[in-house]
Amino acid sequence: MFPALFIIWLRRRVPESPRWLAQNGHESQARAVGRAPVGAPVQVTAADRERHAPPAEGARAFLQPQLFSRQWRRRTVFTSAPWFLMDIATYGVGIFTPTLLASFALSRADSTFIADGIASTKGTAVLDVFLVVGFVVAVLLIDRVGRIPLQLTGFAVMAIALCVLAASTQMSGGAKAHLALVMLGFALFNTLMNLGPNATTFALPAEVFPSEMCAAGHGFAAGCGKLGAALGTFLFPVMLAGIGEAALLYAVAVACACGFLITLVFRVETRGHSLDQLSGAQAGTLAPRVTPP
Repeated sequence: MFPALFIIWLRRRVPESPRWLAQNGHESQARAVGRAPVGAPVQVTAADRERHAPPAEGARAFLQPQLFSRQWRRRTVFTSAPWFLMDIATYGVGIFTPTLLASFALSRADSTFIADGIASTKGTAVLDVFLVVGFVVAVLLIDRVGRIPLQLTGFAVMAIALCVLAASTQMSGGAKAHLALVMLGFALFNTLMNLGPNATTFALPAEVFPSEMCAAGHGFAAGCGKLGAALGTFLFPVMLAGIGEAALLYAVAVACACGFLITLVFRVETRGHSLDQLSGAQAGTLAPRVTPP
């Protein structure tokens, strides 16, 4: 309870964005918040006060239908569907990594249940190091390479890594005879997941929607992500028991491939563009392209 209360206290102290403050008649606060990171006076212009659409009220404020309007639904799909698919893989494979390791790599016929659990936990701890590596590399590259290339690369390698894991269970001798391949598959999955979509899906909704829709767009995308997390968490063990490791891992690889395709088709690269360009009158010049960057 206390950590949650502490987070609530911290969030209450986070200021609104200068653009939102300017649009809602709090120009002095907008100037103060804008000055804090740059250390110099800032001015509120007419463009800063301009809204792209009137604020939703009543039921429209709850349902946020503008997210599905012709102007913005492409971006709604772009930010929510990859997050949904990524969390299916992240929570499914991530939470049940010890189970997978114990079931097809580290367990032995002459070992006990406790011994298998200890071995799989140690293996998972080693693989978790690659999660940290992925996030560190993402921090270093996200503004140099761009969100979209990282997300595309992440989804592609996640799918390949899951296919490697699935294939290892079908090779002669089973996964136990190919432990190095199993560890390689998990290491690639963990690294590229955090280098790619597990980092970029958090950032993109805050950048592609105008300020008056940013909270709605980010909230909807995050909600889709948590739906995927719930499905991955609850369905993964059921499907593992029902269809086996290989078929399940191939199915999750297909989900990652779908995340790749949706990102490729609907993408909007935000690197190097201002929020005015991304969400204002110039948004049409940044329409997603079908060809790779």
